[in-house]
Amino acid sequence: MSRLAPFILTTILASCISAAPVTELDMDEAVRLALANNLEVRIAAEAERAAAAGDWSAMTSFFPRVSAGVSYMKYEGAYSTYGTGGSGGYGGYSGVGPGDPWWGIDEPDGEQGGLPGTVDYENYSTAITLTQPIFNGGALYWGKVMAAVGREMAELRLLAARQAAVLAVKRAYLDALRAEELLEVRLVNRENLAQHVENTKATLDVGLASRVDLLRAESELAAAEGEVIAAGNIVRLARVNLADVIGVELDREVRLAPVLGVEPTEPDFSLAEALERAKENNPALAAARRGERLAEAQAGLAASAFWPKVNLQAAYGWVQGDEFRFSADDDYWRIGVSANLDLFTST
Repeated sequence: MSRLAPFILTTILASCISAAPVTELDMDEAVRLALANNLEVRIAAEAERAAAAGDWSAMTSFFPRVSAGVSYMKYEGAYSTYGTGGSGGYGGYSGVGPGDPWWGIDEPDGEQGGLPGTVDYENYSTAITLTQPIFNGGALYWGKVMAAVGREMAELRLLAARQAAVLAVKRAYLDALRAEELLEVRLVNRENLAQHVENTKATLDVGLASRVDLLRAESELAAAEGEVIAAGNIVRLARVNLADVIGVELDREVRLAPVLGVEPTEPDFSLAEALERAKENNPALAAARRGERLAEAQAGLAASAFWPKVNLQAAYGWVQGDEFRFSADDDYWRIGVSANLDLFTST
């Protein structure tokens, strides 16, 4: 290459890859930038994180639930029958006990037990409740299976996105290198043809060449000029494509480092073996195969709606009457098992 070639090449390739002061870019750095900036990779990574969180959430559904609640009720003119503990009463209103809104309310002075009347009162209650699922038709199990399969599929999609990004970067990088090398060849050819024109003019002056020879040399030089312009445009397009794949803008000069030490090798497997390996290792196909397990889990989850839901429940609380207080006289506890079966739903 002549002394003018580097200057011309630098002028044509004036662009950069990022805001960082990078003057040379190699393939490894291009891959790193692409994996950090590629939109599809970032979306797949976020989806994988969300699927991992969903898998953990599905696991925690097997654990007991502990909740705390506080309620306040105000009754005005509530109809009631006062009692003095008879008929199963607890000293306040007949037929009530700890946990009921009437519990802890004293009889109005002068009222006779067993007579109907009205009462105005306020009632506070506080409770801590533990609920442990025992049986729900497999809803928790199939929900966990769906979450686990969803996480695997998200991981495979992330792997596929990363592989696609790496392949696109390497192709774009090698295309840009090839375009630059082609431009260098075109520049050398143009310089040689320019020198040939000068030599032809000199030989024409001494009668060793004809005017036709000079016209032919000038025509070849003009064609070489067009090839240089075309090669320069190819370089620009290749670098724009590389910038798009990497995910950064080329707004200043950068030199692409050559790829060294790559020797072509013959594959040690047949086409049929290559196809089998692709079927086994391709993440997109692996994710599609997970779809069968996902459909099975969805069917199991739908079938669980026809089974009863059995839960163990335990609670400790205080029925505090018209004063918000925590007293040993007001506390209670309960434990039991509940079973619920939907007989009719609109969905």
